[in-house]
Amino acid sequence: KSRTDPKTVQAFEMLVYHSLSPAVVAEQLGISTHDVYLAKSRVAAKLREIVLRLESEYEETPGEWDAAGARPSDGLRA
Repeated sequence: KSRTDPKTVQAFEMLVYHSLSPAVVAEQLGISTHDVYLAKSRVAAKLREIVLRLESEYEETPGEWDAAGARPSDGLRA
């Protein structure tokens, strides 16, 4: 599997975790605001994929999550 470019991850972190504006992130990283939005989309999609894969690996029986409540990935659906 391919690894996500470190600058893409950095743009995501600056935008999401540090609540910086797309314009500020773009300026600090020397990329366009369009690239900032692409980075956010790509990293969020990768995170959703990882969570769904982990859920499927740890789910022992169908419906187990229903009995326990919401799935951890419910908030990640696009």
